[in-house]
Amino acid sequence: MNIMKLMRSSKWLYLLLWLVILSFIIWIFAYYGGGGRAVGNNLTEDFIVKVGGRKLPAKTLNLAMQMQREQIRNYLGEQYVEQFMKDAHKNITSGFVDSLIIEDIADKMGVGVKDYEIADRIEKMYQFTDPKIQYPLMLQSRGVSEQDFEALMRISLTREKLTNLISQRYVMDENEARKLYNEENTKFKAKIIFARNTIFTKEVGEIPESSVRELYEKEKSNLQLPERRSLKYIMVAMPVLRNSMEVSEEEMKNYYETNKTRFGEKPFEQVKNQVRNMLLFSDKKYQEKAKELLDVATQELEKASSEEELKAFADKYKLKIETVEKMSFDNAKPPFMTENEVKEEIFKAEKGKWSKAYKMQVGSVKFYITDIEPPRPATYDDVKDELKTTIRNEKLKEIAKRKIEELKSTFKDPITFEEAAKKLNFSVQDSSEISLNDALPLIGKDKDISTKIFESQLNELSGPFETKDGYALAILLEKKPADMEKFKAEKEDYINQKARQKADEYITEVVSIKRQELEEKKKIKINYEYLKQYEPTKEG
Repeated sequence: MNIMKLMRSSKWLYLLLWLVILSFIIWIFAYYGGGGRAVGNNLTEDFIVKVGGRKLPAKTLNLAMQMQREQIRNYLGEQYVEQFMKDAHKNITSGFVDSLIIEDIADKMGVGVKDYEIADRIEKMYQFTDPKIQYPLMLQSRGVSEQDFEALMRISLTREKLTNLISQRYVMDENEARKLYNEENTKFKAKIIFARNTIFTKEVGEIPESSVRELYEKEKSNLQLPERRSLKYIMVAMPVLRNSMEVSEEEMKNYYETNKTRFGEKPFEQVKNQVRNMLLFSDKKYQEKAKELLDVATQELEKASSEEELKAFADKYKLKIETVEKMSFDNAKPPFMTENEVKEEIFKAEKGKWSKAYKMQVGSVKFYITDIEPPRPATYDDVKDELKTTIRNEKLKEIAKRKIEELKSTFKDPITFEEAAKKLNFSVQDSSEISLNDALPLIGKDKDISTKIFESQLNELSGPFETKDGYALAILLEKKPADMEKFKAEKEDYINQKARQKADEYITEVVSIKRQELEEKKKIKINYEYLKQYEPTKEG
């Protein structure tokens, strides 16, 4: 392809340059920031990422780095420091992986980018008057080839076209759009007075066992223990592996002597562990070793299947086979508390058999179910602590509600009211200007409460409002209703914006699922050798 032959002269405003770059950078960085494990051995090839049969040339990373640096410099001016680019190479590279997945999805949906569309995009960005001369000079100034530059433009355009196509599937009627616009653009400030239930713990005192037994007898027909499972597991995670790495005495002493001012007057033996940890977590050599060790250990964990193999694996990496007793799905124990997918597998697994390796946020894990307790009616001993907590919480709530209603009855003006609230150890905090969808101080996100506060009169008291852990009052300090006349003028643009937002959310979800599948099949490769040139030196 020869883009120069396709370029046409035009009079697009120079502003389009930064509009295009900004939209691209937002996509690559803000939208796709983050990591993601990938593997690959042919690291000397001219690519920065490969996804299946697709790849991006290595120098597209240089170009994206230039664009990011220029954008930050234009925004910050003299306040720019190179530290802002510290992790840029990693984030862009991760974004490139997603962009190639998007290209594959786009192809399957019949969405392609033509050569003339790339030419148009470049023309709008740079406003060339003589493309045959100016385009090669621009490429030369950036140190990239025509192929590199156009590859970057193609992935940006592909996402735009795919978003446009998918957004057409989302239909929002005017009433729904008006409601959303009002919620986003209604602004107010409020003073929140909050009585947290727990500040009345002393007033509640001990809960008598007779009250607990009474509640049990009343509710026992409804009290059931869910299925509970006991298991043992072995997990590979970066923190554990890093701590198992060896650091020589000589290297620790050298680091101590070189950085002695960090440790004050403390002798080496006293800060030896601190020195070791600083080396492990900050030295580039050990960071690379830890990554390599994690990859190797993860692969070995996947292969190990018998009890003997897993014990040998644990010994090799100084790991432990841990146990969890009587865990229910809704009351899971670490490290499974937030791992719904792994919990589902645990509660489907057979007893007495090691599972395959599953990925979690902190690493990879294999488990072995040792015991299964089926659901059964709860005995008094099973639930007495839980029932005692229920009674205590109800009493705390009753006192908090009574106290805040008593305080409300004394209201005269905001200043004296705030003073009275603080004397009772209630929390008081003013909000910044917020919308109905934003979090309220001391309360959190609650659109119903925000709406009720906004609908009250200025400098008057509203509430009390019940929250999950207390009761709140509010004084409306300022209110700015949404400009619905402006909505009428911007209605079509607003609806289109929301449709594109929905499309973006859909694409993000699909890409995330697809990326996980590709990583499991080891079809994602990153050129880590090329990335090394962007890593900070020890001196830096």
